[in-house]
Amino acid sequence: RDFCSCLGFVLNDRWTVVVSVSVMAFVLGGGVGFGRSVGGPAKSQFVGARVSAGKVHGLTARWNMADVLIVNAPSGGHAFIGYHLADQLVAKGHEVSIYNAGEEEKATKKNPCASYGDLTEKGVSVAYGDPTSEEVGADITKAFGKKFSVIIENFSKSAEEISPMVKHATETGVAQFLYVSSCGIYKKSDEVPLQVGDPVNEKAGQVAVEKLLESSGLNYSSFRPIYIVGPKAAKSDYLDYFFHRIVRKRPVLLPGSGDQMTSVTHVGDVASMLVDAVGNENASKEIFNVVSPRYPYRTFY
Repeated sequence: RDFCSCLGFVLNDRWTVVVSVSVMAFVLGGGVGFGRSVGGPAKSQFVGARVSAGKVHGLTARWNMADVLIVNAPSGGHAFIGYHLADQLVAKGHEVSIYNAGEEEKATKKNPCASYGDLTEKGVSVAYGDPTSEEVGADITKAFGKKFSVIIENFSKSAEEISPMVKHATETGVAQFLYVSSCGIYKKSDEVPLQVGDPVNEKAGQVAVEKLLESSGLNYSSFRPIYIVGPKAAKSDYLDYFFHRIVRKRPVLLPGSGDQMTSVTHVGDVASMLVDAVGNENASKEIFNVVSPRYPYRTFY
């Protein structure tokens, strides 16, 4: 996809030209807060830097020791969430294992898997396999030799893909099941901001996943991030365009007037919200939009 579609731009025949370096500071340093949409409109404030772990609005963190399994994607826009999630969970004292989709030899050629050595040095266990296999339960048991109290699923995009993991979680008595969904499931609307409870595209695979989890009997939560930035990304082509122009002091093009609203969230903040949900009864059977405040595109420049 071109850089515009990746950032949610709607292209037309009018462009705004701006010159800036502030976007680089935003992407590298963060710059987000959280809006908790369950029970009311999302409310948050732009704080200019990443929020501290444990300060997510609407969730009071409870750092109960847990044995956590992260089911992670080998590539794509969500893949690096798993890396930062594992890093933060270990820092809080949890036992962490990563079951990464794909083949190790291929996956470790690029981030985030190429950086898993940083995590294994901190005690994180890593194994590779197929989360969609009907034998995934046996594979996980063989790889790690234990049961998990919490599973965080950051791979599946359809009910068919996640069904074997849901079955494994049910059979092993997992206490909590967290799923990383997507804000992309909402129907297009001129009324913003979109909130949990707004119409969704019933054809979206993540919608079917959330319905499956709701009927599964598991103690689940679903998290819907939008545009994510930060280190260890598996894909960066949609950001490279901007950096290539910024470092060369060339104008950056924005579609239209640049007044379209968007939200960009640091991956560390996405991870911290999931970490805050581990062992937290306030997160039980809830859906969260994991986003920063809304600002026009031109604000980032």
